[in-house]
Amino acid sequence: MTSIDAPIFSDILDSKNNLLEIDEFYQSTLPKILGENFTPQGEYKISFFAYPNHFHPFSNDPLVSSLWELCSGSLSQLKVGQYETMSPCLAKTIVEEVKGNQVLYHVTLDENAFWCDVDLEQFGFKDVDVAHFQKTPVTSADFKLYIDSIKNPYVDLPKAVSLRGRYQNLKTIEIIDSKQFTVVWEFDKQAPYGTKYLTGQLKPIPAHVFEYWPNGKKIVSESYQDKSNYIFAKHFCNHWAKNLIFSCGPWILQSHNHNRIDLVRNPDFHLSYSALMDKMTFIRKSSPIGAWQAFKSSELSSCNLSPLQYRDLKLFMEKGSSSDVKIMEYFSKIYYFIGWNQKSPLFQSKKVREALTLAINCDEIIQHFLKGRAQKLSGPFMPNSSAYDQQCAPLSYDVQKAVDLLEQEGWHQNKVLGVREKIADGKSLALRFHLSYFLNNELAQSICQYVSTSLKEIGVECLLQGLDYTEFMDRYKNKNFDAMYMAWSLAPPPENPQQSWHSSEADKVASSNIISFKDEEVDRLIEKLKFCNEAQARQELYHKVHRRIHELQPYTFLYVPKQIFAYRDSLQNVCIPKETPNLFSNASVEEPCPKIFYMKSIDFQ
Repeated sequence: MTSIDAPIFSDILDSKNNLLEIDEFYQSTLPKILGENFTPQGEYKISFFAYPNHFHPFSNDPLVSSLWELCSGSLSQLKVGQYETMSPCLAKTIVEEVKGNQVLYHVTLDENAFWCDVDLEQFGFKDVDVAHFQKTPVTSADFKLYIDSIKNPYVDLPKAVSLRGRYQNLKTIEIIDSKQFTVVWEFDKQAPYGTKYLTGQLKPIPAHVFEYWPNGKKIVSESYQDKSNYIFAKHFCNHWAKNLIFSCGPWILQSHNHNRIDLVRNPDFHLSYSALMDKMTFIRKSSPIGAWQAFKSSELSSCNLSPLQYRDLKLFMEKGSSSDVKIMEYFSKIYYFIGWNQKSPLFQSKKVREALTLAINCDEIIQHFLKGRAQKLSGPFMPNSSAYDQQCAPLSYDVQKAVDLLEQEGWHQNKVLGVREKIADGKSLALRFHLSYFLNNELAQSICQYVSTSLKEIGVECLLQGLDYTEFMDRYKNKNFDAMYMAWSLAPPPENPQQSWHSSEADKVASSNIISFKDEEVDRLIEKLKFCNEAQARQELYHKVHRRIHELQPYTFLYVPKQIFAYRDSLQNVCIPKETPNLFSNASVEEPCPKIFYMKSIDFQ
C-alpha cells in the first residue's frame, strides 16, 4: 500500500471557458481531514438482496447501475455535497459553444484515463485474444458508443429506452481524435435547461470490448453497414461480456457470484481521492432482516434498516456490545407509490383513482408499518425540493367520499359478492384487480396486505400478486400489470419529469412512464419547463406540474421513508453535507456521500 497525494488541477485552469470547476473539498478540505501520508485501507462490507440477471451497462437494476458508476464514472461529477455542479472526472475540459440552432460541447478527455486489464479467462471465457483486452486508453469512441447505443431504436434495454428521451436532441458525437470530441445538440428553438449537465453525465462504454468478439474480431463488419443498427443491437443487448463490468474509474470488479461481489481500489485512477479504501464487498442477504443480523454480528460495516427493525435496533443499542455502532437518520431521495395502469379500463377515470387514494389511510401506514419514520407526499418530487409545491397537500383519508365518487361513476356494490360492478360496453365489469409487488420485501408485503384490506371496505377487490425479481422487472418493462406498488429513486436536480410523465414515453416498452400516463396539460408544462432558464419561473412550472398530477391521481403517492443508517465507528466521514457547514460550503445534498467514506485504524494518525 502507498500513500496518496491531493489531486492537482492546474492544467484545468488553462481554459477560462471550461465548464468544469475545481472541487475545493477534494483539493483542500479532504487532504486536511486525512492528513499527510494517508493510505487507503480496510474493507467496506455492505449487503445486496437480489443477484442481477446480467451486468450490462444498460441494465435497469439499481445495483448494476451503482457498480458501473463506481467502476467507470462519467465526463464530469458533482462537487461533493452540491447539486447542479460539474467537476472533473473522465474529462478535463468541457467548453460550450452556441452556433445557430446548435449547442456544441467540445470535450477533452483526461489523458490519464485508462480501461484496466481484464483477465477474461478468470471469468470463464476461453479462446480470448488477451492482447486486445489489455490496458487501453479511454477514448472518444467509448462515449460515441454510449450515445449511438441509446439512439439505436433496436436497443430495447430498459435504461437505454429511458435515456433515449432524455438525449433525443443530442444529434451526434463528432470525433476529432482519440481524446477530443464534440457533442452536438440541435434544437428547433433553443437549448433546454440542463443540457450541459446531461453532457457531463455522458458515460463511456468500452468500444474495444462491446464492438468485438472475444477473439478480437469486429462484430459488425463493413459489409453489413446497411443493417448495422439491427445487427449491432442484437449482439449488443446480449453481448458475450454482459456479465462483466469494465473499469476506467476508482474501482475494479475483482470477482462476483450469486452470494458475493468484490471490488478493489484502482491504484492507477487519475483522481486518487476517489476511492479511500482497499476493498468494497457486497454480500448477498435474503432480506433486510438478514442484513441486520449480519451487521449485528460484525459481518457488515453498515446497514440500512427497515422501520420494521426499529424496535430491535433500540434493544441492540441499549446493550454494551453496540458501543462502536452509530446511527444516522435522513430522508433519502426515494418515494413509494401505487401506480394505476392507465391502459386498464378500471383506472381510466380520475374519480376512481381519487377514490382509491382516499380509501387508503397513509397516516396509518406511516405510523403502524414505518413507526412514524416517513412523511407523506402529494406529487412526483421530493418534499425537500424547491420543485415540490408545499401548498399542495396530500388527500386526506375519507372512506365516505371514496364511496360517493365510485357511486357517481356507476360502480355499485353487488350485495351478494360485495364487489362493485358496472355495465361497460354491454358487459358487467367488476372492480377487481391485481396489485403487484416485490415478493422478497417483507415491508412491501405488509403494506400491500393493508391496502387490500382497506379497499375491500369500499367494495374493491384488490388481489395481491407477489413477484420475484425477474418477473417483477419483466412486468415493469412490458407494463403488464393492473397496479404496482414500488418506489422511484430520483436523480439529483435539476428534476426532469419527462421520463415518467410525458406522453411521448407512454407507449414505449421499458420507459419510466410505467402506467402509460398521458395528459396534454402536463405535456405542455414539461415542454415549457424544458426551455425555462430562470429559477423562479422554473419553480412555478414545477409546481404546476405537481398540482396537475396531484389532481389527476395517476399514482397514489404514499410516503418518503426516513432512512436509518447504522454503521461501525471505524467508518469515517459519515455526515450530511448540508448539515456540515464547517466541511462543505454551499452544500445542498441531504444524505451521506459514500465515496468519501474511509476506514480508520489504530495506526491511523
